[in-house]
Amino acid sequence: MGYGEIYQDQNGIVVGGIVMDFNSSPPDLSLHSFECDATRASICTADGQLLAYTDGCRVYNRNHTLMLNGDTLNPGKVFEEFCGVAGYPVWQACLFLPQPGSNDHYYLLHLRKDDWLWNPMDFMFSIIDADGDNGKGKVIAKNQIVFSDSIWLGNYISATRHANGRDWWVVAPRRVKNDYHVCLLTPEGIQYEGMQTIGDTSYNFCCGQTDFSPDGSKFFRHWPEGMQILDFDRCTGVFSNPLYIDYSDFAAAGGVAVSPSGQFLYVTKGTKIYQYDLWATDLVASRITIAEYDGYVSPFPTYFFQARLAPDGKIYIVSTNTNNILHVIHDPDSLGLACNVEQHGVTLPALTGYIMPNYVNYRLYDLPGSPCDTLGINTPVAAKEPKASEITMSITPNPASDLLTLRLTPEENGLVTVTDLTGKILLSAIKRGGYEVIEFNTSSLLSGIYFVTFQSESGFVATRKLVVQH
Repeated sequence: MGYGEIYQDQNGIVVGGIVMDFNSSPPDLSLHSFECDATRASICTADGQLLAYTDGCRVYNRNHTLMLNGDTLNPGKVFEEFCGVAGYPVWQACLFLPQPGSNDHYYLLHLRKDDWLWNPMDFMFSIIDADGDNGKGKVIAKNQIVFSDSIWLGNYISATRHANGRDWWVVAPRRVKNDYHVCLLTPEGIQYEGMQTIGDTSYNFCCGQTDFSPDGSKFFRHWPEGMQILDFDRCTGVFSNPLYIDYSDFAAAGGVAVSPSGQFLYVTKGTKIYQYDLWATDLVASRITIAEYDGYVSPFPTYFFQARLAPDGKIYIVSTNTNNILHVIHDPDSLGLACNVEQHGVTLPALTGYIMPNYVNYRLYDLPGSPCDTLGINTPVAAKEPKASEITMSITPNPASDLLTLRLTPEENGLVTVTDLTGKILLSAIKRGGYEVIEFNTSSLLSGIYFVTFQSESGFVATRKLVVQH
């Protein structure tokens, strides 16, 4: 993140490139000299060490110097105008993926614009050999066209792992259209699989974000006036079941991110952050406002914009303006205000812009039991994360009045809490293995919305919304 060479202006404001290292907690923040505009992506080795990053104009190595043969990505008029003084001006327009079947080759996917009309035309790739140049990396193929689009590509590249645990599905939507280009990266290279037309047609041309859920089962496309949610088949690469959410009454730039378990969707809309329950029967009705802009400036208003789920399990949010902070959702798998939004929770060592680096869930592997899980590639034990869906928890009645009954997975020990919208614990009980029913007297609770949460000793968490009516 950040901007260019390190310097301090006459007002004491520091500018430079920022690296967040999640090998420590909290993440280590360091300042380096590299150009960066709207196009940002990076890739690390399997053990979490920085390998390469790009600003859309060049590829840099782990030492923050130009990688061998890493100059002149996306050649053309836009490169000539911007890349001498900054990075490439197209957000979410590049992405690193490890080449399937290789331990040292990585694909860099990138969008090239031919003019200054905000219309990327070419979907391209370059290849990095991590062992090249004595281990500092070398670009061995560059600016190879996968496909071109005369109508306008959108600004966004997203990807998720194939259900076989090896390959990668890559999606690039068309701008202002409900068309989605789909590519597949395999050990043989990247090939164009075709275009799918699905969902709502009222797309804006800018100011949003696309992303997959951590498990790759859902795809999200957000723009100021609305959001498209699509189911995604990791075996076939086919979208289905479109759900459109209309924001025309509150059109604002924003972004999307999903909690580690896949249960909660977070949508930023300028001055608000919404939470949706993706497991709810009525997803649209599950919306909760979990934060409203508090007026903080640093040095400009810190409105909510693009969001990313980070390796530490937290969601970080940049602002629509240049500033030196990030907002943080500390507990994204908790319902309502218990998710713990901290506005301007991270102070950066320099100014950064309005775009998050683009990356995918590299810890996603095969889809067990699917018809294409045939390669014998299984999720490494160290890569498995507890999922709330592994816990059985039901609450009855709901709405409740005086008595609430919980039924939980019998073999799990843990703590059950009932909290209000601020996260304050109002009722609690210890659950022991083999004891699957817990009752709470709710007569002392005021009528309203509450959250029932079970956290097991092994780290599993499940949350349900509770309505109390007297």
